Amino acid sequence: MKKIFFLLIMLLVLTFLGCTSTGTNKINYETKEKVYSPIKLALIVPNLTIDKKGNVTATSILISNITDKPLNILWEESSINNNVIFKSGMKYIDAGKTPPKTIIFPKGSEYLELYDSSTVYYQSGQYGGWRINKMRTPVKMILTIEQDGNKEQYISELNPQVKENIEN
Repeated sequence: MKKIFFLLIMLLVLTFLGCTSTGTNKINYETKEKVYSPIKLALIVPNLTIDKKGNVTATSILISNITDKPLNILWEESSINNNVIFKSGMKYIDAGKTPPKTIIFPKGSEYLELYDSSTVYYQSGQYGGWRINKMRTPVKMILTIEQDGNKEQYISELNPQVKENIEN
């Protein structure tokens, strides 16, 4: 009797689970980049981090030093959407403050997640805490790179574009 009762309950549960499933759309995005000022000291590969709702939350970049000398990223002369850059790994309370310069060794590379500092905020309340809001698009980025007193500015505009829309 217990086995039959258990099987009936399992059948009922599976029936309800089968009825509540709905199709979802998955959207793959790609980053369209427009470079206004290319540089010669480094290879920069940018990308946008996009959440499930299609909002841009961060800019990730891979910077490769293609020279035989160290490369400095001068954050005080760089910006995202005309705001100070907030780097992943910084304390949230330091949003709006300029991070120290980053040094990339010769022939080395660095992967960085960058945010517009104006998107970092504190939400009070029971479920409060530090949060990062979505970024404005297109994301306009200026990176100032220096080597042996020579400065170059990498200026680009990044836009998320729908690559494919997959229906389940």
